[in-house]
Amino acid sequence: MDRKGRTYSGTAFFVSETRLLTAGHLVPDGKRKIIAQRPGSTWSELLVDNMFRKNPPCEIWPCKFIGSGHARVDLAVLEVEPPFKATKFTEITQMSVRQGQKVDVVGYAGNYTNDYIQQMHGGYPRKDDFDAVSNLFPRASLIVSHGQIEATGDELSYGVSTVKGMSGGPVLLEGRAIGMFL
Repeated sequence: MDRKGRTYSGTAFFVSETRLLTAGHLVPDGKRKIIAQRPGSTWSELLVDNMFRKNPPCEIWPCKFIGSGHARVDLAVLEVEPPFKATKFTEITQMSVRQGQKVDVVGYAGNYTNDYIQQMHGGYPRKDDFDAVSNLFPRASLIVSHGQIEATGDELSYGVSTVKGMSGGPVLLEGRAIGMFL
C-alpha cells in the first residue's frame, strides 16, 4: 500500500525461511506497507484492500523491504517479520540454459478486467477469447503456466502465457528458480 492508500498485488516466493523475492515494480521502495498472505485464499487478489484492515479476513504477515536490484533489474527482496518462518522454499540456482528447454511460471492470476483481456488480444476479442482467458487463468487462483525458452543471453525470454497478478512469480527449470516473471 502506498502513501495515497493505493494497493498493488502480485506474486512473491520464499527463497529462505524468511526471505521472499518479487518484482521490483510491485514494491519499488521501503516507503510502503508490505504484507504477504498465505497462498490459496481468494482474498489475495480479489479483495486486496481488505488485507490492510485492522482485522483482515485472512492470515497475513507484515514484511519489510530489504532492497532491490540495480536500476534495470525489476527485483525486490522482502523479509517476513517474526515469528513466521516458511517450512518450504524455492531453491535458486545458476545454470546454463538452452533454447527449447521447458520452463514453468508460477503465480496468482489477479483480478484482471475485460479491458485487460481486450488489450492482451490487441483489438476486438470474441466472447470465446474472454471465456478462454477466464478458464485458463481463473482470477485469484494459483496458476502454473508451461512454455519453453526462446532466447538466451543477457536477457532470458520464454514463451509462456501469463496474466496480471503473476508478476514476481518464479520461472522454474527442473524445479529450481532460474528467473522471475516480470
